[in-house]
Amino acid sequence: MTIPEPILDREERMRVFALMMIVAPTLSHAMEVVVSAEVQTPPRPTIHGSSNLPDGTKLAVIVTRQESAYRAEALTEVKSGRFVIGPLSQRGNDLNPGVYNLEVSMASTTDQPLAVREMIGRQGEKLLGPLTKRDGRSRTVRYATTFQVGVGANAELDRTARERAKMSQTRWWKKQCTEICENAEGYELGKGNAFSSPDCLKTCISNPPILTR
Repeated sequence: MTIPEPILDREERMRVFALMMIVAPTLSHAMEVVVSAEVQTPPRPTIHGSSNLPDGTKLAVIVTRQESAYRAEALTEVKSGRFVIGPLSQRGNDLNPGVYNLEVSMASTTDQPLAVREMIGRQGEKLLGPLTKRDGRSRTVRYATTFQVGVGANAELDRTARERAKMSQTRWWKKQCTEICENAEGYELGKGNAFSSPDCLKTCISNPPILTR
């Protein structure tokens, strides 16, 4: 027995046709995103990356290692299918030996040049593949890997690096507190209120922000 195919009325055919006209251009220009990175010349590495994202795409490259309190972040863009960051150092010195995390992520679509948005979609909807992630209403790209510096970690070097990082954060926060209290003093005195700068500094310095690495 032959089952007759359903017959679409004119209104239904027009609706299906309109839907195809919307979807087809997006699919025909969709791209499966490819990103790769090669790390050269440790212990002051240079990161050479490649991607099929459009030229001019803005990227953020982040390198971290918790054991040595290391974090480096640089902005770059794709040029002729490539991008380069480095050489990297830790306060002007070689990186401590150990395993480092490397992340390459695409900047928000709203921060991309118009020519790039036209190719990837206003919300990144033309980006496909396992490297694409949903970020709110838009799609973005995130590539993550690790690389090795040296042969093995050195606990003493890492301890020294963490102490230096903590001292650097402390000096930075004291400077911020000085500026905060100076502004607060001017504001309160301007209103005719009493103000104690030493108390302000003591309270501020004892409540530093929590910095994640």
